[in-house]
Amino acid sequence: MAVEWDTLVGQFASTVGKEKAESMVSDAVNDCGFGKKGSYSEDEALEIADAIHDSDDATTYIRIAANTLKTKVQTGNGD
Repeated sequence: MAVEWDTLVGQFASTVGKEKAESMVSDAVNDCGFGKKGSYSEDEALEIADAIHDSDDATTYIRIAANTLKTKVQTGNGD
């Protein structure tokens, strides 16, 4: 299952706003070495979620959103 860029950003936008969510996802994507693209594989999306979850500035709400994203991806409900 592919996970769209907009889905990744959307998962965090309600918590931190769209601009900050785009920045967080972009930083995580770069940290993972994937580069920005339209969609990511399930494994890539899980790694991105882990990178956001484990970032030094992740709040409790960001960690919850990251865990929710991982659950959605793992159950096939990532869209």
